[in-house]
Amino acid sequence: MIGRATRVLAGGLLLWQVIAGASLRGVPDAARVAGGLVLLVTLWMPGAGLALLAGLTPAAMLLAGAPVQASELLAWAFLAAWLLRVWAPLAHTGRPALVSTPAWLYATAVVTSWLAVTIRNAGGIDPAALPRFIARALGTDHLALTSAEPETATMLLALTGLALLFAAAAIVREEARAARWTATAFAGVMAVLSLVTVGAIVQQWQGYDYAGWFIARYARNERYTRHLLDLNAAGSQYALATLVALAFVSLDRARRWPWLALLVLMLPGMWLTGSRSAGLVSTLAGGALLLIAKRGGLRLSGTRRVVAVTVVLVALAAGGVVLARGANTRDSAGRSMRFRVQFTQTSARMLASAPLLGVGVGHYHERSGEFMPAELREVYGHENAHNYFAQQFAELGVIGGGAFLWLAIGAVAWAWPILGSGGLAARGTASASSAAGIGLLAGSVGYLVTCVTGHPLLVPEAALPFWIVLGGAVGAAGPSAVPARPHRGAGPRALQIVALLAGIVLVAATARATLTLRDQPPPERGFSDVERAPDGRRMRWTSRHAVVAFPARPGYFRLVVRAADVTGAPFELQTEVDGQLVDRRVVPADRWVTLDLPVRPRGRSTARYSRVDLRVNRTWTRTHRDGRRDVTEPVGVMVAEARLVRAASQ
Repeated sequence: MIGRATRVLAGGLLLWQVIAGASLRGVPDAARVAGGLVLLVTLWMPGAGLALLAGLTPAAMLLAGAPVQASELLAWAFLAAWLLRVWAPLAHTGRPALVSTPAWLYATAVVTSWLAVTIRNAGGIDPAALPRFIARALGTDHLALTSAEPETATMLLALTGLALLFAAAAIVREEARAARWTATAFAGVMAVLSLVTVGAIVQQWQGYDYAGWFIARYARNERYTRHLLDLNAAGSQYALATLVALAFVSLDRARRWPWLALLVLMLPGMWLTGSRSAGLVSTLAGGALLLIAKRGGLRLSGTRRVVAVTVVLVALAAGGVVLARGANTRDSAGRSMRFRVQFTQTSARMLASAPLLGVGVGHYHERSGEFMPAELREVYGHENAHNYFAQQFAELGVIGGGAFLWLAIGAVAWAWPILGSGGLAARGTASASSAAGIGLLAGSVGYLVTCVTGHPLLVPEAALPFWIVLGGAVGAAGPSAVPARPHRGAGPRALQIVALLAGIVLVAATARATLTLRDQPPPERGFSDVERAPDGRRMRWTSRHAVVAFPARPGYFRLVVRAADVTGAPFELQTEVDGQLVDRRVVPADRWVTLDLPVRPRGRSTARYSRVDLRVNRTWTRTHRDGRRDVTEPVGVMVAEARLVRAASQ
């Protein structure tokens, strides 16, 4: 009864978030319709809903561009429907401890890190307002505008991925054909996206009267994809889909030719992403698994399987690092390799600064400039790790990073026995679901190899399909992939409880330290460097959430603001002082507005500083220089003045 009530509560909360996010202005009708379709199909048949989700999430940016999180809207709609199907159990068999234990530890580490970072950012907040501050950090507009804080966006993406992993595993375990449906939908949409990309290039080529020099650029080193901004993440998508298709081509004789056609259609899209070296290594990794499967598998005990998977992934990771090129394909291989080494140094320095718990989930990019060697900082300014495993260790420390690595190895090791059915599938004496499971496993391994030279799991459109595919591989292996042992669940259960208690203690200690440090002002953040407005006035851009502090004296807070002259919804500014909402209004784009907001300290007579939070309801994207690169960033409104004006008696 308690389990069902918890399930309904979780599903109801997700459904409420989906409805609240989809109803906000700025979400295209296409995304709303797609979310509703996923919800209804999943309520009717979860296997079909899973396949539909796998087919829509890679192309989610075509349904709605940034800042709308269309891929997560679809995923949350699917999870809400799956949880709310209370007339059917989530799974008839238990979850594999080899996967569930590290997943629980990883989720605990991510949530704990998020809470610790959020509370650390609450300096100057009245203790009574802290719960509201934490709730406001989650918000209800993540799906329409993405979260204002990087730690919140990263945490929600990670938890969504883990939920999809277990949902896909449970659905495929109960309905074997769901693995084939999911594989077909995902590979099919990637073939379509490849055609869309080629079509977009042809359309551009037409504008240049089909000049030979234009198309020759794409044959050499020009990189492009139509459906995703991150080209390396798109390369990971194609690597995942290519290996799924290869499994069907080599193992499913009845459907070989349609799958070969899909494979051929995907090749131009994969080539155009420019992720050729890492793609080659990932294809070799998945291909090796397919060869093992075709020969009837490699039978290993549970412990030996984990060791073998670890050794293979480390070896492939080393190969990927050696072959990987830098972000600029026109640079020399030597320079690219030198930058790879410096990215590794950056991650090692960051981990050394906080080895146990890391610098905080979602904060690698923001803090990378502090740890980069001078040459790398001059070129990049700020950047992610170009190695997702290293980024996890840097952000979450050895505890969270180790849990993520354990999860990756454990999931592959659990699904390993399915390779044994490959020999039968190749001879046509096994079901097509066997080929699907093997393809999902091979694709997952290939994708994990690309994570060693990139960070596709930071991109929702590339991350969520991977978690679905990996979950499908785990589910296809069945409930008895590892022989049962007496009292096997006691150890993992105790480990999970210890991790949860440790997280609670850490968050409580962080809250206590934050709320007692009133002699230090909260750090100013969320502002750009000083620039000139179009009328010549000096100003700074805000992000969606900016923070400024000033001495806690009676007076009023003067704020001079102006919105950007861009189309779309109006810019609404919400101002909070010490965690209390004091003003909310629309900021015009045609003139500067001066706001004088009274400051009356409430119950904080010992505090030396007051805190002002500026929250904007929307952002727009601008391009600016970071190092030697042009990068895009979301900004809110212009602030020409933000200061405390003392009362006359002062």
